[in-house]
Amino acid sequence: MTEHEFDRMIDQAAGRFERAVEHAAGQFERAMEAGANHLDRSLTAAWDGSSLFRWSVCGAQLLAGAGLLAAAKYFASAGQRIACFCCAGTGAAVLAATLLRIALLRGN
Repeated sequence: MTEHEFDRMIDQAAGRFERAVEHAAGQFERAMEAGANHLDRSLTAAWDGSSLFRWSVCGAQLLAGAGLLAAAKYFASAGQRIACFCCAGTGAAVLAATLLRIALLRGN
């Protein structure tokens, strides 16, 4: 086998490998997209069909905001100012957004 034939065989093998990887990546992407669409439809149906689900999500958001504020208090006592400000700002934003959504979308 000459060097030219060997190089040609390597190039062909690399081409087959590249096509196989691209095919697998395409299948993976399609599967992830289908899963995301299914999850989106399921959550939308649960949100539209169940007030218990909506209240559970609202309660989780309020607890997350309160948890961030509690973490801010801990970071403040530990002397970590940047983490304290990040947690306090994010927690306040979560609580404000959740309370605003409750006030504006009371019937939904």
